[in-house]
Amino acid sequence: MNHPRLAPTVRVLDRGPGCLHIGHSPSHGIVIDGLDPTEIHYLRALETDSNTTLTQRDIPTRAPQLNQLLTDANLTHSTNTTPLNICVTGHNDLATGLRTTLHNNGHHLISEPHPERPHPHIDLAILTDIGGVPYIDAHHWNKANIPHLPVTLDGCTITIGPWITPEGPCLHCIDLTRSDEDPAWPHLLAQTSGRHTWDTTDHCGNQTARTALAIWLTTTAIQRLATDPTTLTRENHTSLTWNLLDASASHTTWNIHPHCPTHTP
Repeated sequence: MNHPRLAPTVRVLDRGPGCLHIGHSPSHGIVIDGLDPTEIHYLRALETDSNTTLTQRDIPTRAPQLNQLLTDANLTHSTNTTPLNICVTGHNDLATGLRTTLHNNGHHLISEPHPERPHPHIDLAILTDIGGVPYIDAHHWNKANIPHLPVTLDGCTITIGPWITPEGPCLHCIDLTRSDEDPAWPHLLAQTSGRHTWDTTDHCGNQTARTALAIWLTTTAIQRLATDPTTLTRENHTSLTWNLLDASASHTTWNIHPHCPTHTP
């Protein structure tokens, strides 16, 4: 059995007899009660900085169930990552930084192929742009059934996702939904996408910091996928928007648009 390791920031805290509090963040912490001494020893051995070597007699009967609890709570950090073949599109600082970081993380960077002939060995594409990614830019990725992740910068906001897969909404669905909410959306998008840089403003920090945060958020999403392929189906409806002006984060759930030609039989 492979035993997970807890993420570096996760600590195992004692709450009382037979009870552990794992992860003290309110949004990423769980309490496990009714533990016997072997189970407590096992869970403490999963801490990143633990030097405990687990032998067969140290593995409790409930180890699979305990491991699943930790995984479901996003408290684990897997070292069994699968290197991916990734294409990063865009001609901006964000795209350049992503290519460097992903390469340093052990992934294989594939040059952007001809639109009509996507590289057969690309596992996923990251589409970067300023303001928004036009759906037409993703047409050949959709046609080749290659998962792709839009990452955009717009003033003080960073938006990542959703993962685009055949089973979920595509960028055309998102554009149609936004056009339903604001008929001027296509006109606005045409004025922002394709830029190589964006305006820097004192009220939301400097450009380097924003790019670094966007790179970190994106590579974190890629690492989740590299360790758990089910990420694609679990996150293919949701995008994350980070507002640097007030340090707030929000999630948006997207659905397949009823008038999207990509999903029309």
